[in-house]
Amino acid sequence: MKSTDIREKYLSFFEEKGHLRHPSSSLVPEDPTLLTTSAGMVQFKPYFLGLKTPPRTRLTTSQKCLRAKDLDEVGRTPRHHTFFEMLGNFSFGDYFKREAITWAWELLTEVFGIQKEKLKISVYHEDEEAAGIWLDEIGIAKERFYRFGEADNYWPVSAPSLGPNGPCGPCSEIFYDFGPDRGCGSPECNPSCDCARHIEIWNLVFMQFERHDGGKLTPLPKKNIDTGSGLERVASVLQGAETNFETDLFMPIIQKLEDMTGIKYADAKIPFRVMADHVRGAGFLIADGVFPSNEGRGYLLRKLIRRAATHGRESGLDRPFLSELIPVVADILGSVYPDIVEKSGFISTILTKEEEQFAESVQQGRLYVINNRERLSSGSGLADGSIIFTAYDTYGLPIEEAEKIARELGLNGIDMAGFNDAMESQKERSRKGSKMDGSVFTEDIEKVYRDAVEGKEAGIFDGYDNIVMNSKVVSIVIDGAASKKAETGQKISLITNRTPFYGEMGGQVGDIGEAVSESGTRLIITESFVVEGKTVVHRALVAEGSLNEGDELTMKVDAERRAAIVRHHTATHLLHAALRSVLGEHVHQAGSYVGPDKLRFDFTHHAAVSPEELARVEEIVNDRILAALAVRSAVKDIESAKKEGAMALFGEKYGDEVRMIDVEGFSKELCGGTHVGNTAQIGFVKIVEERSIGGSMRRIEALAGKQAIAHINEKLDALKKAAALLKIKDTLVPQTLETLIAEKERLAREIKKAGKSDLKEKSGEALAAAEMIGDVALFAAAPEGLTVDELRAIFDDIKVKNKSFAAVLGSSVEGKANLITAVSQDVADRGLDAGALVKEIAKMVKGGGGGTKLLAQAGGKDGSKIADAVKNGADIIRGKLS
Repeated sequence: MKSTDIREKYLSFFEEKGHLRHPSSSLVPEDPTLLTTSAGMVQFKPYFLGLKTPPRTRLTTSQKCLRAKDLDEVGRTPRHHTFFEMLGNFSFGDYFKREAITWAWELLTEVFGIQKEKLKISVYHEDEEAAGIWLDEIGIAKERFYRFGEADNYWPVSAPSLGPNGPCGPCSEIFYDFGPDRGCGSPECNPSCDCARHIEIWNLVFMQFERHDGGKLTPLPKKNIDTGSGLERVASVLQGAETNFETDLFMPIIQKLEDMTGIKYADAKIPFRVMADHVRGAGFLIADGVFPSNEGRGYLLRKLIRRAATHGRESGLDRPFLSELIPVVADILGSVYPDIVEKSGFISTILTKEEEQFAESVQQGRLYVINNRERLSSGSGLADGSIIFTAYDTYGLPIEEAEKIARELGLNGIDMAGFNDAMESQKERSRKGSKMDGSVFTEDIEKVYRDAVEGKEAGIFDGYDNIVMNSKVVSIVIDGAASKKAETGQKISLITNRTPFYGEMGGQVGDIGEAVSESGTRLIITESFVVEGKTVVHRALVAEGSLNEGDELTMKVDAERRAAIVRHHTATHLLHAALRSVLGEHVHQAGSYVGPDKLRFDFTHHAAVSPEELARVEEIVNDRILAALAVRSAVKDIESAKKEGAMALFGEKYGDEVRMIDVEGFSKELCGGTHVGNTAQIGFVKIVEERSIGGSMRRIEALAGKQAIAHINEKLDALKKAAALLKIKDTLVPQTLETLIAEKERLAREIKKAGKSDLKEKSGEALAAAEMIGDVALFAAAPEGLTVDELRAIFDDIKVKNKSFAAVLGSSVEGKANLITAVSQDVADRGLDAGALVKEIAKMVKGGGGGTKLLAQAGGKDGSKIADAVKNGADIIRGKLS
């Protein structure tokens, strides 16, 4: 059965059971504590928590998911993936265990036609209700029925003992038994065994309890069902595949890799599986608005691309190749997830740029290791694990490549214990620094705000046209707890029924200002932000008087600051449209900062923006400002807005109703921020910086209005000071500097020429001092002030002019020692090893090094001993050749 049929049969089956087919959500979850959407129920968290009402009490989905927890296992096991699809059916206070179990059994055995004897069942050992349904109503044989503890059959795992607090419940898992031939051979083998005999194909979670501190469980007022069935796993069963990778979800990608590499899948299973898996995950992350970076989801994406690229390079693909796989992924999954088709060109561009950057990073990693050769030896003959980890983590240098470099430098390999320690330390730092703890249900300050405003009109932003407004205090929060009153000097979080203060959101900073009451209370509002996607919360200091819940306040936004913000925000829209006009329609906003001081605009583009292009963008923006175009806003349903040409920002999530900002005849964007009423109010815009922020991502910083004027005046003042120093007119500064720079370069060339002449002289002296030992020319010289590269230049002369030779060259630069040893092949055949020699004499200069038998180099801390080291090296050579 094809995977498309499996997915459709599943969803149709539950539609017939009264479920609403719900679309998949983005891989980027709304929950800020989660790195990615890792389960089918993630998008339904507000329904499970009772925060929102679901569109129907029965839902079914095919949810795209991504997990990175077992990244290193991908390809090595039959069933681990990063990107996968989770089929699911959900009940919110509707049906419960009996329906969930009987429908799952019906779908698997009657619709999918799986043999009943091949299915095994597990339940939580205390769940007698589920056990009774399976044994008495379904009639599952006792020898295929198992009771496990909370580590295997509870969700979240071990929740009663370990938490977290929140909704939880026992689960029942359905396994497919491939038979003893796939197993470990143990007669005790059961579904809890880690061998390949059993594969879990469905997990039915019975969410019936609320966990509290101390592990206390209380029944939920409404019992819920959350089930998950991995499409890839079900496909492997129904298609008779040995692993998930041999299904029609992966094999077209793998076959494309066979064509590209000329290697058969059977001969390269692990690398082909990793590449096929990772290109799916990377493609869908980019489609959902994630870009390669060094933190969070961007770092995960970067790791997927680089792991795939590394396996590609080891398979003979020495070019960017992942983009060639995206059309195959689109063919497989595009009918269900059209974004992967619509954005395939853009996804391919991002992948190619990241692969190119990775290739450069690998070279930088090589140089990092080589340049740290003096610190590389750990004393055990192995390369220092922490240095290798830095090259691996910072530059993406594959561990196999690092191993080769270590051996080239005369070491016996890598200290993997030190490497692993450094990796664990980095992971711990990441965990401590991340707000994403991976827990689906967490208790935090937002719950305090939710409870404080539940059932009340609260936190409604009403400040598009007003910056002064009378409001009523709905909630006061002090030190994370709700309070009825606040006194002078206390710092509080404040929620009013309505507010003119814009809460930080969508890249626009929040408003600041003050609030006063008729009784003399005055609050200084220092920050405004949004919780639960809509409720505005103010952070404030009670400067005078006291504040009580229910008090009336006059809220006053800082007018000058708001005016600067709106200028910058509308300027951002103009900039976006101008960039697309000049650079192309592939440009998408990828992030922004809109504040009173400046605007920052991150966008997708595959190359640096030229000065001419940047000037044209700025010209277009300022032309639209001078044209005094009307800026209008309107609330519409999202489909109507899109039909009118409104741009939805890449990766952004929108509700059914959206606010559209229309800059007359030039730009239409979906945006909830504050804007000017006419472009003329912006004044003018000055772009002050354009640069790369990694991969195919660029960043522009610009100033509008008063900030732009201040910037121009600052530049003019600097120009006047430069002209005064040069004692010339302002207009002559550029050409005068050109003349001075040209003279400086001429002098530098003269100095370099003199240096080359000196090097040539020193090279000649070294060659003239050759000592013949039989037919071998021995060169031993320690000229002053030469770098390693300059010593290599002398060696090149020796090599060109002598057939049989041995050389030991050294020099001191700023107290540091440089050494080179070299021998011709015939001398090496007589037992003289340049690598061993340089290691020996490097000890005299308090250093170390290595290389090959023919050529090696070293560095040291004590340049004063360089002559002694060279003499010692010459003595060793004489001893070997005599």
